[in-house]
Amino acid sequence: MNKNFSLNKKVALITGSSSGIGAEIAKEFSKAGAKVYLIARNEKKLKALTIKLNKKYNANNRFIVCDINNYEEFKRKILKIKNIDIYVNNAGMNIPKHFFNIKISELDEIINLNMKSMFVTTQIIVRKMIKMKNYKKKNLNIINISSTLGHVGSLNRTAYSMTKFGVEGFTKSLAVDLANYNIRVNAIAPTAILTPMLKKYLTKDFRKKTVSNILMKRIGSVDDVASTAVFLASNAAKFITGTSILVDGGWTAK
Repeated sequence: MNKNFSLNKKVALITGSSSGIGAEIAKEFSKAGAKVYLIARNEKKLKALTIKLNKKYNANNRFIVCDINNYEEFKRKILKIKNIDIYVNNAGMNIPKHFFNIKISELDEIINLNMKSMFVTTQIIVRKMIKMKNYKKKNLNIINISSTLGHVGSLNRTAYSMTKFGVEGFTKSLAVDLANYNIRVNAIAPTAILTPMLKKYLTKDFRKKTVSNILMKRIGSVDDVASTAVFLASNAAKFITGTSILVDGGWTAK
C-alpha cells in the first residue's frame, strides 16, 4: 500500500458501526492498518464484527456498546481510550415521510441523532484530541457522513434533508473553528447506498426513480463510501478540510 493511504498506528472511532456504511468503514480502516473502536447499541453485532475483523486483518479493534444520544455515557467510555486520531460521525437515521406527516416526536428523534449527537460527541472527541502530546503533528481529523440530500432536496425527505444540510454547514464551520488546532474536518455525501436501512424502502418503484437520477445507473455500495473515508483519513488528504465529497454517481452533476 502507498504509505500516503496507510492508517498504520492510527486510532479511529466510528459511530453506528455495527452494520452498513459504518461497518464497511471499520473494515477498510482495519485493512489500512488502523486500530478501530466500533461504537453502536447492538452488542451482538458489534462483537461478531469486531472478532471477524481482528481475525481477518490481524487487527486489535475494540467495540463500545453505547447510545450516542446518552452524552454522559459516551464521554465516560471515550475517556478510557488513550489516543484518538480519527472520528467518523456515521450514526444516523431517516424517516421518509411527507412534510405534512412528520410528527413532532419524529422530528425530535431525527434531529437529535443526525445533528445534536454529532455536535455534542464531536465536542467531547476534540477536547480529548487536543490533550494528546504533539497533537498538531498527527493529522487528526473528523469525518461526517452526510448525504446527497444535504445538497439537493427530494420528495418525502424534508426532515432528513434538513438535518443533512445541517451536517454540511457543521462540517464547514467546524473546519474553520479547528483550523488553528490543525484538525481537519470533512464530510462524505453519499447517494442511495445499499445498506440494511435502505433495503427497508427499496421497492421497484424506488429503485427505478433513484437510478434514473444517477449517471452511473446503479445504487451505490458501502465500499464506495468506505474507500472515500480511508482517503480523507489518510495523509493523501492532509491539505483537504472544510469540504464535502459527493459519492453520488453523478446525481448532482445535472
